[in-house]
Amino acid sequence: MTYVVRVVKDVNGRELEEKLRRSLPDFKPPFKRHSHGDAVRSSTRTVVSTTPRSELTWECEKLLSGLHAQLFFIYDYP
Repeated sequence: MTYVVRVVKDVNGRELEEKLRRSLPDFKPPFKRHSHGDAVRSSTRTVVSTTPRSELTWECEKLLSGLHAQLFFIYDYP
């Protein structure tokens, strides 16, 4: 992941900044890992609703991303 982000940043960093006013930070491992169950429990404590055996909704992913400054992985999908 760090390699991919670095290449995208090197190749398209200027375009990201000019067109989207966004920049990619430098990500450094180790990355946090959350089980699917933990992700579901975290999201259901807020207004996002999902079930333990379902795919995480876009709203859930957006919420979880907002809680992390660094890359993270969700594992143990049902």
